[in-house]
Amino acid sequence: DLVTVSTESLRKTYRGWGIQNIVVLPNQEKEGEWRGVVRAPLLSRMVIGWAGGISHAFTDIEPIVKPVTRVLKENPQAHLHLIGVVELKGKFFTDKDIQDRVFCEPWQGWENYKEMIAEFDISLAPSYAKKRFAMGKSDIRCLQSWINGIPVLASDLTYGESVRRSQGGIVCQTEREWYDALTLLVTNPDLRRAYGKRGKQYMEFRTYEGNTEQWLQTYRSPLN
Repeated sequence: DLVTVSTESLRKTYRGWGIQNIVVLPNQEKEGEWRGVVRAPLLSRMVIGWAGGISHAFTDIEPIVKPVTRVLKENPQAHLHLIGVVELKGKFFTDKDIQDRVFCEPWQGWENYKEMIAEFDISLAPSYAKKRFAMGKSDIRCLQSWINGIPVLASDLTYGESVRRSQGGIVCQTEREWYDALTLLVTNPDLRRAYGKRGKQYMEFRTYEGNTEQWLQTYRSPLN
């Protein structure tokens, strides 16, 4: 009687299977889950961060390796934290000049994960998987950064619409765009704070607590 999906792309896919009553309920973040997390940037370093799973990590990270490596080499205060896929360092970030500033952690329990995200100064959200797959993904990666006031650098695919709507970061596509945007934020703490502030303000509209009525109305609709 009712199917709910998290993105418009998924709705189109399910319609192709002959399903009629499909409603998009975008993923949100649960504000209460993050309320006790303290924004904790590491004082001795400026942290560029990425967190994700193995399913598309290599596809997403490879296109941004060169610009990220270049920024790390040019800015000795910058560190890279990769959460979820420890193999990324050995496969991509092999330049000897940055080895001691690249840290890879295995996938974490939820509480540890939240603490690690809160250490980021800049969050990376590249998306270079096959278009149909990437369009089906939600912007949850960005939401977890913005709820902590962290600016996001993101690909247009998957995340571009949310970044532009929130004004909580910069959309990048080419290597040059990633390099320029990352350099800009690494070297400008005031700009990082400004983007992070706008992202946090946007999260007033992207929490489950703030969208409860939307979910209630959707699930009540087949009963009317």
